[in-house]
Amino acid sequence: MSNSADRYFDYFNIGLAHAKAGRYAEAIEALMQAVSLKPDEAKAFYNLGWCYDKLQLPEEAIIAYKEAIRIDPRCAGFDTYTNLSLVYSEIGQKVEAINILKQGIEAANEDLSSKSWLYCYLAAIYGTQGCWEESIKAYKESIRISPDFREHAYFSLALAHRALGQRKEEMEAWRERIRIKPDDDVAYCYLGEACVEVGLPDEGMELFKQALKIKHDSSHAHFGLGLVHGELGCYYEEIKAYKEAIRINPDFVVAHNNLGIVYKNLGHYQEAIEAYKQTIRIEPDYADAHNNLGVAYLSIGDKSSALEEYKILKTLDSDLAKELFNLIYK
Repeated sequence: MSNSADRYFDYFNIGLAHAKAGRYAEAIEALMQAVSLKPDEAKAFYNLGWCYDKLQLPEEAIIAYKEAIRIDPRCAGFDTYTNLSLVYSEIGQKVEAINILKQGIEAANEDLSSKSWLYCYLAAIYGTQGCWEESIKAYKESIRISPDFREHAYFSLALAHRALGQRKEEMEAWRERIRIKPDDDVAYCYLGEACVEVGLPDEGMELFKQALKIKHDSSHAHFGLGLVHGELGCYYEEIKAYKEAIRINPDFVVAHNNLGIVYKNLGHYQEAIEAYKQTIRIEPDYADAHNNLGVAYLSIGDKSSALEEYKILKTLDSDLAKELFNLIYK
């Protein structure tokens, strides 16, 4: 019996070593030997599932993870449930992805920290499915159950409210996040953006400045200052802020697009065209940028180039394409 146990641990450890080195096929071979010796070892099945997942073999991963849960519902500190949920999500089995996390929550029972984390994960899966109300409920439940994951939960809760356009609730969540983690420059930036959107540019200005105190090279904060300057009618300051955001992050696609909009509104059409072209270079399928570029071309009388943008736009956004077409032939 002890010899069999020794051989199990030999194969199990060989499997782990292969897995850590990225040799997943060899890891699976060793772990299969391990479970043939001790078929009631949940950790071996958990690691099998992980290796199958790495090799993009979802059906095999699901079988292994489910077996790990059957043997030990609390296997691997509940990572089995989150990993299995991800596999289900990746192959489009949305209901199964949700249900396995609910099963994990039930299994966690009085383990409030694990239950709180599983609710966070459930909320995230709901978010990937666009079920924002359910996502919000799950994040709130995570926060109610345990303080362990409040930092993560408030950040994601704010984004969920943002997705629904619930600015008041979003701002409350960002303020809670900042109260818990006062050095989070990103939270200051998002809260600043929300302030600008609800007509509080001065408060937004202070929040973006606070973000820059925390992280002086925050492209997000400089972009936010651009939004504030735009709201206040300080357009050349707006341009300066967007350029600084782009200097820090040359692929900041929205900053390039916004820069083009400011230039266009000031009548600097050639600069606007260059900004829109940069936007499209970074993100070729950015429909708004193609539309903006088409309008800018019309502003300088280049109908032919505007028509080329219309042809591209037809494949990206039919409504915007119709609007541009009407401008071209009005």
